[in-house]
Amino acid sequence: MTYMATIDELVANGTLIPMGIRLNYPDVENRKLYAVPAVRDWFEATLPALEQFEPTDISPRLQARGLFRMYQSGERLEEGEEFKLMQPQDNDVYELRTADLRIFGWFYRPAIFIATAADTMENVHSQSGLSSRHRDEVIRVRGTIGLDPPSHIQGASTEHVLFFGA
Repeated sequence: MTYMATIDELVANGTLIPMGIRLNYPDVENRKLYAVPAVRDWFEATLPALEQFEPTDISPRLQARGLFRMYQSGERLEEGEEFKLMQPQDNDVYELRTADLRIFGWFYRPAIFIATAADTMENVHSQSGLSSRHRDEVIRVRGTIGLDPPSHIQGASTEHVLFFGA
């Protein structure tokens, strides 16, 4: 029998890193966000230097902060604007999105998102096949990370994975 790890064990050994922001009262954390170290590194090294694609938008760093606050506090996210189930849908790979950012990952359990890649909207749209490569990386990491089964929520509705109205 193969031993499978819990989220807490993967955080303790550095395989996963809790992500997000400190919420201010009255917000409370209703959803969790974890990432592989490469995503954390991207947020620390790449994100601060990014400029918004549209001059009238806020900076990508502030976009990420706003998305994390909305996600963590349990606010309803707009499908297509702030999240998207990628094609083919039976892969159960999601994007968390802002005007300028794309965060690729999966829902391990309701309201628990694990990110394996982050990129800019401009890169994803201008580099042929990049979105598919990010999707494939999500599937690869999900299959090898060794989480307690099931490794992800399969075929669930948006309301289930994002836990709206709970």
